[in-house]
Amino acid sequence: MGVSVTNAVNSDQAKVFAKEVMSQPTGIIHQAKGFREDFHFRLNGGLKQPSREFDAAGLLNPYENRKFWRYGKDDEKIAARFVNPEGKLDAFGRPLHHSLVVPKHLAKGINNIDDVVEKIWPLIKKEHQAYYEEDKAREMRFRA
Repeated sequence: MGVSVTNAVNSDQAKVFAKEVMSQPTGIIHQAKGFREDFHFRLNGGLKQPSREFDAAGLLNPYENRKFWRYGKDDEKIAARFVNPEGKLDAFGRPLHHSLVVPKHLAKGINNIDDVVEKIWPLIKKEHQAYYEEDKAREMRFRA
């Protein structure tokens, strides 16, 4: 029993669909600075190369000044930039900034940057706090 043309087409369609699904973030993508460290992806959203999604969102553009915008085929995802809500500063006294991609399943009900800070920041706050404190302690040991 061979593979029918219908099954082959469906198989090809399934592969295309799977590739599309696998290229979408399943979680938050978070890029931020530490106390001394430069910008790094702190969360990758389940992607091997989160920078591709950041580029698609417009977050790699250094001239992008918006704080909140929707993007994607149906504007289903959110890109956001904001200053650390707790007032954290880097080693030079500059405010820390956070850049995020919020995937479709978390983007519902988020309509502005205040919603991002209120609803998404608590989901990443603990991880960033640990990274920041570890980086700051490393810097203090280096200065000692």
